[in-house]
Amino acid sequence: MKPYVENLTSQWMSKGICNDDNRSLFYSLYISDQRAAVKICQECPIINECLEYAIKNNEIGVWGGTTEKQRKRLRNTNSK
Repeated sequence: MKPYVENLTSQWMSKGICNDDNRSLFYSLYISDQRAAVKICQECPIINECLEYAIKNNEIGVWGGTTEKQRKRLRNTNSK
């Protein structure tokens, strides 16, 4: 299986520590998996870039240390 980052267009994404972990955690519907993914994100050097990207692109799953619900709230707060 090819690494996830080979399919991505942004070079900064290759620096994410999520590339070394179980990526299924980042797209799981289980709260426990989402919490584990968020915890991994907290150690990542590109958390801010990742969060910005996810907000701009309406990504699904955990990105930048946030869940989809959290990002939706951020978008709604910023649009007011």
